Amino acid sequence: MQQDLKTIDFSTNWNNKLANRAFTTIRLKNTAKYKIGEMYSITLNKKPLATRKILDIRTFVLSELNEWICRIDTGYSLPQTIEMMKKMYPQLIERTTPFYLILLA
Repeated sequence: MQQDLKTIDFSTNWNNKLANRAFTTIRLKNTAKYKIGEMYSITLNKKPLATRKILDIRTFVLSELNEWICRIDTGYSLPQTIEMMKKMYPQLIERTTPFYLILLA
């Protein structure tokens, strides 16, 4: 993997998705870091796994999450995913906090 790539690090391989050629990730909105068409180093607990390109980004707020997105991205139900996100980002979670759903391949 190239040294100059931005990194998307995972602390957990939710739903074993990192074993797939394409997968999604839910992240806080960050227009400086995540850009369609750019390549990223994908790491799990700081250990390199792969290089992937962002194919698409969708912006949403928690109230717009649905069962499909949650089950595919995390492997958990909608209520479980929302609770997990509230624990991950306790100071930021509110109905208007913007998130990204990022598609990588």
